[in-house]
Amino acid sequence: MQPIPLQETIQQILMRMKQTGTKEKRLNDLRWTGFGSIARYFKEQSYVTYEQLEMFIQEQRKSFERREFSEWKWKVVRRSAELLKHFAQSQNLDLKNLVPWDEKAHGPYQSIWANNPTQKQLEDPQNIFALCWQIKELLLQSGYKEKSVKHYIFEGLLHVLRCHKDNGLTHYSEELTKKLVNQKRLEFEQKVISRQIFQNIRKAQSFLEEITATGTLSFYKLSNWEQRNPNKEFAKNLNNFINDSLKEYRFSLGTIKTTASAVRNFLFALEDLGFRSFAKVTERDIGQAITKVCERRHSANSAFIFGVKTFLIYLYENSYIKQDLSKAIPERIIQKKRYRQGFTAEEIRKILSVCDRKTGLGKRNYAIMLLAAQTGLRGCDIANLKRENINWRMQKIQIIQQKTNKPLTLPLPTEAGNAIADYLLNGRPQSNLPYLFLCHTGIIHSLDGRSISAIGAKALSKSGIMSDIPRRGFHSFRRSFGTRLLQNEIPLDMLQQLLGHTNTDSVKPYLSVDESGLKKCALDMIPNKKAGEQI
Repeated sequence: MQPIPLQETIQQILMRMKQTGTKEKRLNDLRWTGFGSIARYFKEQSYVTYEQLEMFIQEQRKSFERREFSEWKWKVVRRSAELLKHFAQSQNLDLKNLVPWDEKAHGPYQSIWANNPTQKQLEDPQNIFALCWQIKELLLQSGYKEKSVKHYIFEGLLHVLRCHKDNGLTHYSEELTKKLVNQKRLEFEQKVISRQIFQNIRKAQSFLEEITATGTLSFYKLSNWEQRNPNKEFAKNLNNFINDSLKEYRFSLGTIKTTASAVRNFLFALEDLGFRSFAKVTERDIGQAITKVCERRHSANSAFIFGVKTFLIYLYENSYIKQDLSKAIPERIIQKKRYRQGFTAEEIRKILSVCDRKTGLGKRNYAIMLLAAQTGLRGCDIANLKRENINWRMQKIQIIQQKTNKPLTLPLPTEAGNAIADYLLNGRPQSNLPYLFLCHTGIIHSLDGRSISAIGAKALSKSGIMSDIPRRGFHSFRRSFGTRLLQNEIPLDMLQQLLGHTNTDSVKPYLSVDESGLKKCALDMIPNKKAGEQI
């Protein structure tokens, strides 16, 4: 930057301030105390550089800390020096309020949100402030809203930055950050801080690790806290199983995730028994590992057994193990059958009424829930809906179901179609993504099954519907649809087609909750007669 002509610039500033109506007392404070101190300090110089003004501010601060003059004079002198630099660069007087002085850093306190790093900080690839600032910029550039970015800064990155300053560090320390996260974990467990703050501190740690390693951010989802992973050999077996299952479309994505979780717990049990591979594992060891896992599980043992058995069959058929260890597992386990009830027509009306259809978000949520109630589509299939899946002329929905990987064609009810059209025309964010329903916060992306479930749970809570019926949520729209079809005497094979089930047995839960239909099936009591008596 060009040197600043000292006296000329001071006169221009004072003249401009007088023209804009600055009070005479304020002008005198700047003229004699602020600019006067600068002029006396540089009395033998006609020009000053920005670096010289920075050194001047540092020296004045030291004099103030030695109590050589008052805090009032320090503030006037500092603002005058900053105003001189600002005016020389921009030719205007709109200098914002100065940030407080950071005694530990021997300079102005830098705010990740409000201040830019210095050139020196930017040139240092490990400078902690510059790294945090770069993360903030990348978040904003990627489409995150200011509110979300501020959460990441003030509840995450700021904690890390303060920790480094308290330890006198200007360079990012991975070890120190890990210690901070572990400390915050204890505070979270003791309910000193909220889960949101702890998660944002973890996210800050993840951002810093990634940006120092790659120079950018990929915005991946955090893994569970201290998640245990199988050893190298077991992990290889599990990854091969998952990848081949995905390639061959053996199961739906949800089933693969559930199965992988079951297998992971099974492998941990084998590790606890001292095994690091399947080389010496016997059928007895398989039984011990399964028993160990089932003892601490309260439910879903059937899904666990199915997952482990499927995994062991895969290993044997693909020659990863020499013996078919799946024979040590029973073919099936007795399941506890629980049939869940759906919503009544009045409850559905109340749930839909909580959506504010004047907003884009309300239009989206209303269309999603109305579509589920009138078509019985699963949440995951609604999340995956694309423009190409709707034939507006024929009023049909044509999809490939995520759970079964089978095609399904359904009529599109007029009311649901109108709700979708209203969202697409008047509420959906501008995006080239093919999906119908999009996330409205942060980076614009499609919804997933969890997001759909959360929409239903939030609407159910807002509606104030109180019930003793357990586990009612978004899937209850599908149960309501199936039960309503039965009550209208739709044949079972037609019900199976409309719900997209591949097996007739999957329709049985809907039969069990059709109370009026079950009453019609009731048989008269047979009188109890002794042998030989006529009935």
